[in-house]
Amino acid sequence: MAENKELLEYLQSIPQLDSAAFLNAPPEPRTIRINPLRTAEPDTLIRAYRDKGFEFKALPFDDHGFLVEKEPFSLGRTVDFFKGHLTYQGAASQVPALALAPRPGERILDMAASPGSKSTQIAGLMANRGTLIINDVNRDRLQALNANVLRQGVTHGVLYNLTGERLGRLLPEFFDGVLLDTPCSGLGTITGHPEIWGWWRKERMDKLTRVQQQLMVSAVKATRVGGRLVYSTCSIAPEENEAIVEWAVNHYPLEVESMERYGLEMFEPGWQLNGMNALTRTRRIWPHKHGMEGFFVARLRKTDRYYNFHDDPTPQRNVGRSFDDPLIRPVLESISASWGIPEEWWRAFRYVRTSKRLWLTTLSAESLPEERFMSAGLFFAMERRPHWKLTHHALHMLGNRVTRRRITMGEEAMRVLFREGRVAESLLPRGYYALDYQGLPLCTVFKEEGYVRCRLPQELDV
Repeated sequence: MAENKELLEYLQSIPQLDSAAFLNAPPEPRTIRINPLRTAEPDTLIRAYRDKGFEFKALPFDDHGFLVEKEPFSLGRTVDFFKGHLTYQGAASQVPALALAPRPGERILDMAASPGSKSTQIAGLMANRGTLIINDVNRDRLQALNANVLRQGVTHGVLYNLTGERLGRLLPEFFDGVLLDTPCSGLGTITGHPEIWGWWRKERMDKLTRVQQQLMVSAVKATRVGGRLVYSTCSIAPEENEAIVEWAVNHYPLEVESMERYGLEMFEPGWQLNGMNALTRTRRIWPHKHGMEGFFVARLRKTDRYYNFHDDPTPQRNVGRSFDDPLIRPVLESISASWGIPEEWWRAFRYVRTSKRLWLTTLSAESLPEERFMSAGLFFAMERRPHWKLTHHALHMLGNRVTRRRITMGEEAMRVLFREGRVAESLLPRGYYALDYQGLPLCTVFKEEGYVRCRLPQELDV
């Protein structure tokens, strides 16, 4: 702390903040969220891990969130984590999506989405129905973001690699709800991220506030009249929080809404600035009061059109073809023949195909802007002549609808496979197979030259 007197003096200068209590608060405990897209009964999964020695405490504001009070082994190495039944997500980080309250069938935007924990939470609340635009400006973060989205079975999401400022021009008044979890100084997380002491400068934070204003303008443009916009940060600085909301309400047709109906009344009201009483409808989360990372959340309603922008016509791309489309049907028939999937199952979905890849979607939109489009729906299969290889994510979605090319092996052989990437096997013909675990397909494996091979994106304990 002594090495950054500027930051310490800044924290001590905030009149409403007990800086000593704030800085002495312990880091936020590890928290998980059960994914409703993969698990219908959270309590059943929690009971199964309690039987293995885990201890959990339910979050009072989220039916799917649990503090992990005792973790005998890493949940991140379990089959349930690999199959997307659960994920790590901070307790405070779960609040913005709850404040947005997305509903199935809506159009929702997560403007600055990486690493994807809030996007996948939103997808669960939408039950994979509607259109969810998942955007991040940093291309280097997209791989981890995409992996998170795929692992948790999001089928109505579309990934973009745009600047947040661009989205309001490409899709004006398109969304029922927008989440702007904006880049910020991260001061609310300082007890768990002491590296902030090394780089924080007031000048740098002031530059961030200008970025936050620009992103807020784009978010307002993208929100339809009557739609809602949730603005959130993991900062405790009023310049990044109440001041941004006050500025936005004074310049654009927005009003601050209460969040009590969404079960968030337990958190502290935001601070008034310049006599704007509506700011007390925002919410602050404190490490030393709530045992979570410091967060700020505001829910805004767009009350009228905002005319100071022009539509920006852009080439569109198809993001969903039907089962009977001549580009799609031969692929699905080939997959059904190889893997024994009932043909009627395919008709409930739409598809995007490139030369050698197939995505399955439940998107309500049929076309979206081409610019910096990355992918739509769930990456489902890849052509490996003479067959199509199903992805791990496809197997998790299909389950026992896969009736061919399924194999089993003993637990020791599976441990060798997941540890070394291959295990000896001499009987199977060459090709791709679904490896079963506890009666369900777990992952895609390849048999060649006396070995079964498998490459997983994470270490896995069985």
